[in-house]
Amino acid sequence: MSIKWETIDELSSGIWIQRIHELSTKLTECYKELDVIMYSFDDMDKKVNNTRNGMEYLEHYINRLRELLNASSAVINIFTRIKNHAEHIKMSVLNIYVVLNRLRSEIEKDLTVSNSRKRELSELLNALQANVESIVGIIISFLGTLNSIKNEFFY
Repeated sequence: MSIKWETIDELSSGIWIQRIHELSTKLTECYKELDVIMYSFDDMDKKVNNTRNGMEYLEHYINRLRELLNASSAVINIFTRIKNHAEHIKMSVLNIYVVLNRLRSEIEKDLTVSNSRKRELSELLNALQANVESIVGIIISFLGTLNSIKNEFFY
């Protein structure tokens, strides 16, 4: 269907109305695109806020992990020092056993005191040996604990 324009004024006003209609359509499309852009900005703002809230929530746990990392480093350093001195500790323990056995044999051979006095000294020596064995057991247990801690952190 074609429109017949009778005057130039009608023709120019018709062109003007048609142009306004085209611009209105383009403006509507621009509004739709602007709504999409604004929705994207709102979505990004929500994501940034959620990220910020998440970081604030996780900050306590991150600090705790730092503390645990520092503590584990300290334990590993202690374990390394003890491991470096393990051979020295073993030699010291062996020397203690040698001295205890030598003392026991000297007590049994050279003492001329009564049997009750010998028994008292022997009991004291046995108690001393038990204490030394207990200390050795504690050291070995401690080394085992440190080894298991090291294994947890390194493996």
